[in-house]
Amino acid sequence: MPSSAASDCSENPPQEIVDGSPRPDHEYHPNCPDTLACLPDTDGRPQHTLPVILRCAILGSPKRRLTIREIYAAMEAKYPYYKTAGPTWKQSVRHHLSLNRLFERQPRPVTDPGFGSYWTVNLAAPPGTKRPRKRGRPNKDAAASSSAPIKKRGRPRKSITSTMEGGTPHSSHEDEEEKLTFEEDGEGGHGSDDDYESEDDVMHPSHRRESLSTLSHYSGRTPQPVTLPPFSSLDDNPVNVIDRMQFEITTLRRQSAEAVSVSLRLSEQLAQAQAEASRTRAALRTAENMLEEESRKRRDAERMADDEAEKRRSAEKLVDQEAARRREAEDTLRTFKSDHVKREKPT
Repeated sequence: MPSSAASDCSENPPQEIVDGSPRPDHEYHPNCPDTLACLPDTDGRPQHTLPVILRCAILGSPKRRLTIREIYAAMEAKYPYYKTAGPTWKQSVRHHLSLNRLFERQPRPVTDPGFGSYWTVNLAAPPGTKRPRKRGRPNKDAAASSSAPIKKRGRPRKSITSTMEGGTPHSSHEDEEEKLTFEEDGEGGHGSDDDYESEDDVMHPSHRRESLSTLSHYSGRTPQPVTLPPFSSLDDNPVNVIDRMQFEITTLRRQSAEAVSVSLRLSEQLAQAQAEASRTRAALRTAENMLEEESRKRRDAERMADDEAEKRRSAEKLVDQEAARRREAEDTLRTFKSDHVKREKPT
């Protein structure tokens, strides 16, 4: 949405919810609005704030949880305005999900194929926002035990930020996403790449390495190359080591989820191939049985044809014998007549 995320990140939807159903032709029910159907349709910019829309989109889903991409799709399906509003409203959605206490991130199980964590609604959450903190800033204990060169740098975050903005091709929004993470109730929490499902604002590993290299340069040590050095060569700041380890853990979890997904797909394909092979073998056996039956019928037909030919030859032989006896009888009759004529002539 074109409005900035900070303008209404601090507001939870209850104020609009307590007043009753926001849709005039919609009958009020408990926890209304809890689906996008409770909100009025419009071709223009929605009149409700993003927390209300996000709450309705998530609570209205079958499992009452959605990934960031599913939230985008639900909002675009409800309000055509978002299809042409540009990418700014997606940044606002991400800020609301990260800052508003009403929304909580639910990690995706490793056995669940796909990418990205789920977002749920905590109706019992207190009002207000989560507190942002600088990524990589040590906590109180680490600050007390930090080395002297780090203390002498004054305001290193400001100078490092300006250097990063001038020396890397990231946009200002990507730099802000790189520097900030969010914590709730005083506990630090680091964002995960899976939170935003490989969106454009997810930091690329090479960009992450450049950021760590810049921090190492400003800590007074020898400048490191762009590629990430081993853990043993990182600076003494434990937060940087923790960030690196958490990034590696996130990468390994994502790779593990991908491997499980590929394994499930391969298992399904193998089962389908085995079923197809079984059907093919059954069809082959049926064809072989039909061929054997046809061969048996052909042999029976050939045997019957041989029997008929033998009977025909026997009949022809009998006919020849009858014809021979008939000729013999005719010859005998002619001879008898000739002898009788000869005997009658002298008289």
